Amino acid sequence: MTNACHTQTPGSMNFEIGVQFHLLTDDLHWIPNGFETVTLVVDKQDLEDDKYDALSCAAEAWCDSRGHSFFQLIEEP
Repeated sequence: MTNACHTQTPGSMNFEIGVQFHLLTDDLHWIPNGFETVTLVVDKQDLEDDKYDALSCAAEAWCDSRGHSFFQLIEEP
């Protein structure tokens, strides 16, 4: 699945990362059950400026578009 966050400059890149999220049946104060590895489209300049913020923005947008509540990014070392 691919989702684009806002892009300010004419360059973007794909970034594959794990997204953990709460399902509709999860309590928001407990451990989320949702996880998916997704390809996010992010602005190159935003990624260089603040990698975590750029990826979080795109991951939140991906979750919102599917009715999930974003929890965290999970990146393999």
